Amino acid sequence: MSTAGLRSKSWDEFSGDKAKPIDLVVTVCDSAASEPCPVFFGDFLRTHWGLPDPAAVEGGDAEKRAAFAQAHATIKARLMAFLTLTPDIWADRDALKIALDRIGFIQSDGAPHL
Repeated sequence: MSTAGLRSKSWDEFSGDKAKPIDLVVTVCDSAASEPCPVFFGDFLRTHWGLPDPAAVEGGDAEKRAAFAQAHATIKARLMAFLTLTPDIWADRDALKIALDRIGFIQSDGAPHL
């Protein structure tokens, strides 16, 4: 998948009268910097894939690297599950919501942890 022309965006770009429409919001916040997840309004699908904030890990460089590696591996496992959703599920909003919510329980080993 090409990432050319893509960039990280502030959620502010998606609010206001001239904001582009949103289809899906996936939040990953989990008390990051003691801030709540941003609130989005609109008719779009929402799911939460919370992760512990690796920047909040105490300890030496090895512990911090391990926390970031763990977060990266978990995000990768969840994205891989997202990318393998079958095309038919996208036409069924309720089924898609259930599938997306389940992905939020996948950990770095690819298994769901409830």
